[in-house]
Amino acid sequence: AIPVARHTGVSDKLNIRLSGTTLEINVSGSTSASIALFDMLGHKVAMLVQGNVPAGSTQFDLQGIASGNYVVRARIGGANYAQKIRVK
Repeated sequence: AIPVARHTGVSDKLNIRLSGTTLEINVSGSTSASIALFDMLGHKVAMLVQGNVPAGSTQFDLQGIASGNYVVRARIGGANYAQKIRVK
């Protein structure tokens, strides 16, 4: 099972925040990651990251994504995370 965050801090390794149409992902250390955006039916809408990500903040523009609820699924350093977001 993938843990689902109830708040913006998914874990001490990953923090996901949505501000307008900008999705910001913070990782505590440089690591290999796979981060994707899925609709509520489980269809992959966008692959945001596949490969190494630096420590700190990385931003993604979701301007072309339709309004609605989505799930950000992340695999960071062997651990799986998921967080529901709402794009307006």
